[in-house]
Amino acid sequence: MCVHQGGLADSDRLDYYDRLERERIHLLLIDDAKRGLADITAGRRFEADAALAQLQRPLAPSTHE
Repeated sequence: MCVHQGGLADSDRLDYYDRLERERIHLLLIDDAKRGLADITAGRRFEADAALAQLQRPLAPSTHE
């Protein structure tokens, strides 16, 4: 027996949860790829350097304080 998230679980159950998590990650990656392809199809393309610079720029201060 092993402790898993505060409870006891056997190795088969841990393997099952690990497989579920890997499957969830794969589905998220597939969804991200589909959204990226849809962006390309719709003409929403950016050069990599410009896109990274936009993502790395600091956020504007909030005016709702």
